[in-house]
This record gives sequence, structure tokens and C-alpha cells, in this order.
Amino acid sequence: AFRTGHDFVIKQFSGNAVVEAQHIVDSIKTIHDEHGIPYDEIAIAMYNRRYKPLYYFLESAVQTALCDKHIPFNMLYHNDQGWGARYGSGGVSLITFDSVLGLDFQAVIVCGIKPLGAYDQTKKIAPGSVLSEESAEQLKKNISYLYVACTRAKDHLHIILSEKSNQSIYAKLLTDSK
Repeated sequence: AFRTGHDFVIKQFSGNAVVEAQHIVDSIKTIHDEHGIPYDEIAIAMYNRRYKPLYYFLESAVQTALCDKHIPFNMLYHNDQGWGARYGSGGVSLITFDSVLGLDFQAVIVCGIKPLGAYDQTKKIAPGSVLSEESAEQLKKNISYLYVACTRAKDHLHIILSEKSNQSIYAKLLTDSK
């Protein structure tokens, strides 16, 4: 879906999940306090809740940061039977890329892409590389995840990248899109 939103921000830094969570909270404060968007119209869309091989535990870091700032939240994961009842329930929605399809929010914070491509080895692809059919399909799937997550935002899209563009083809794709 093509959207003509008012606010498109990319925050890029090098850091861990705790630092990323602080950037997420800063974005929520900006969206809520400065733009007047209610918490239940803000979603935090992350690729994975955690990725053990990288010691990357974004969900728990975000929950802690939200609790510290007294920001209400709820979790909308597709494998949770009661998630539909919490959609629009007054708090910021934590949701994964594979659960966000079909949902729309006034503001979306796309984050947690550090592990994207790590498992399937599509994270760093040299220019001119020939990909196997399996890798090419996985690359397309990962780009589709990013597209779906980004297009859930009606008016405000904030992208939080915890690595530089030369560390991930997905971070480069997002920064180049601005």
C-alpha cells in the first residue's frame, strides 16, 4: 500500500538491544508527545523477539524500557490465541514482522533487523554475487517482511537500525530508500 505519511525517520547507530530499546522509546515519545498519536495507534514491529546466536534479546529490552517510562504496551503475536482482542487496547503494540500483515497503525517503529539474514546467510551479499535459488528466495522473503512492516504505518514511520549499512544488505536497503 502506498502511503503519503507525514513523518519518515531513520535512526542508525551501532549498539546492542538495550541501546536500540532506548531509541525505540525515544521514537514513541516523539510520536505520542509531539504528534499526539495515541499509544494504541503505535506499533513496534520487530523481525524477531530474540535471537540467541547473537545474544540479541530485543523484546525483553523493549519491555523493560517501556515499563521504566510507564508506557503501556501489549503483545500481538500470531501464535497467541487472544491477540486480536488486544489490538487497539490502549497500549503500544509489540508485534513481529510475520504477525503484522493486515494490521494498520498511525505510527510504526520498524526495528530489530540486526538478526535479519543472519541465519540464512543473506545479510551480507557482495555486489555481483550469484545466489543459490534457496538464498535468492530467502532474500526475497526477507525484503517482503521489511516491505510489509514498513507499509503498516499510515502517517509516521520510524526505522531503528542498530548496525551500519555496510554490515547488512537490509540496513542498506532501508537507508537507501530515504
